[in-house]
Amino acid sequence: MPERVAIAEAIGALRRELEEAVAAAADQNLGFELQKVELELHAGFTKTGTAKAGVKWWVVELGGEGSVESATTQIVRLTLLPRQGGTGAHPLLLERGA
Repeated sequence: MPERVAIAEAIGALRRELEEAVAAAADQNLGFELQKVELELHAGFTKTGTAKAGVKWWVVELGGEGSVESATTQIVRLTLLPRQGGTGAHPLLLERGA
């Protein structure tokens, strides 16, 4: 079975990609304000029955030859409103004043 990726890890990877896009756009003439990010994940969850019982969510790999075993899968839709740390402004995919 493929390695499972937690939803927090997937969102962290998206954050890093967006930060890279903001940095790469600093020397471009045309840019975009990043206001809303919509993310749809096909996610599975498993419930454990140990002393520390709980539910763990993870992103389901689409395609490939793996299986999801008997875990339940759901579609999770997230709307993220990115803000710059410290200022609270929408990030720009263009340097200000360019």
